[in-house]
Amino acid sequence: MRHRQTSSGAGQLAALAGAAALMLALTFFAHGLLLGLSALVIGPLPAAKTALSLSRKQAAASSQPAASADAIEPDAPAQAQPDASAPADTSYFVALEGDDARPADAGIILEKSGKSVDADVVVIATGGLSYPSTGSTGDGYRFAKEAGHTVTPLSPALVPFVCAEDDVKELQGLSLRNIEVTVWNGKKVLWKEFGEMLFTHFGVSGPVVLSASSYAAKIIKKTPLRMDIDLKPALSKEQLDARILRDFDEAKNKQFKNSLNHLFPAKLIPVMIKRSGIDPEKQVNEVTAEERKRLVDLTKAFSVTLTGLRGYNEAIVTQGGVNVKEVNPSTMESKKLQGLYFAGEVLDLDGVTGGFNLQIAWSTGMLAGRSV
Repeated sequence: MRHRQTSSGAGQLAALAGAAALMLALTFFAHGLLLGLSALVIGPLPAAKTALSLSRKQAAASSQPAASADAIEPDAPAQAQPDASAPADTSYFVALEGDDARPADAGIILEKSGKSVDADVVVIATGGLSYPSTGSTGDGYRFAKEAGHTVTPLSPALVPFVCAEDDVKELQGLSLRNIEVTVWNGKKVLWKEFGEMLFTHFGVSGPVVLSASSYAAKIIKKTPLRMDIDLKPALSKEQLDARILRDFDEAKNKQFKNSLNHLFPAKLIPVMIKRSGIDPEKQVNEVTAEERKRLVDLTKAFSVTLTGLRGYNEAIVTQGGVNVKEVNPSTMESKKLQGLYFAGEVLDLDGVTGGFNLQIAWSTGMLAGRSV
C-alpha cells in the first residue's frame, strides 16, 4: 500500500512531518487522561541514545527486562547500567499519566538502561531515517520489530539523483523551467512529469526529479536508469525544426555557436553544441538538415544516466517502514500488540511532492490520538 507526495522544502519538510505526527498524537492523547489512561508517545530520539526496548506488559514483567533487538541503523551503542540513585532518564519520550484503570497485565513496558516505564498505550511517531540530525535515526523500526512487526525495505525518497555524465557537472546551478522529464528502465517508463529541475555538482535535483526518485528508489539499486529531458515540451519536432530555421535565418551571418542564444540558457549552449556534434565555428547557413535533425532530437531528449540516489541526509522522506497490513487503518493500532499505535513516516507510506507526506503525518497522528 503506497500513496504518493511532493515539495522542495527538504529537511524542513522532513522535520515538520515528523513533528506534525508527534504533536497531533500528543494533542489527542491529552484527552486520554480523562479516561484514566497512561499514554506514552515516542518521538524522534537523540542519535546517541537508541537502547530502548519495548515489550508486552505481563503479570511478572516488571522484574524481567525485555531482550533488546538490534537497532536498524545505526547500531545501538552499548550502555552502562545507571546509578540506582540517579533520577529516571525520560528524555526518550513524552509521558502523559493518569489513574490506571486497566488490568495489571494490560499495556506495554518500555525499558532503557535498567529503567522501565509502564504504559497502557504507546504511540511510535519517531519518523524515518531521513535527516538524522533531527533525531530520526530509525529507532521506531527497531521498536516495531521487537513488537513482532514486519519492516519493509528502507530507502531514501524524494531525493536527488547521481548522474554518470561529466558534462552534467558543467551545468551545476542551472535551473530549468517548463521542461518534461521521463525516467526509463529499459523500454518501460517509470515516471514522466512536467515542471522544474536543477543541475547540481553530482547530478540532478528539483521538484520533478525528487518525485521521480520515489518511483525509482528500489529499481536503481539494481540497475542504472535513463532520464530524458525534453527542453521544449510545448513544441513538436516539426515545430521545433521550424523554430530553429527561423533563428538561423535571423543569424545567417553568424557561426553556429552564436546562434542559439534565443533557444537555450547560456550555460547550456556549450554542452548542447558538444552533444550535437556540429562544428561550433560553422556558419548557420551551412548547417545541414541532418545536423539540424540531431539538434532537434537532442533538444527533445537530453539524456542523462542515473546511477544512484543521494543519501538520507538529503532525502525528504524515507520509503518503506512498518507494514501497513499489520496496522488497523481506522485507528493506527497494531494488529499484533494491543495498545501499540503508529503515526507518521515510521509507517510504509510515502508520496511524491505536493504536501502528501505532510498529510500522511497529520492524518495518521490524528487517527492514533483519537483512538486511545
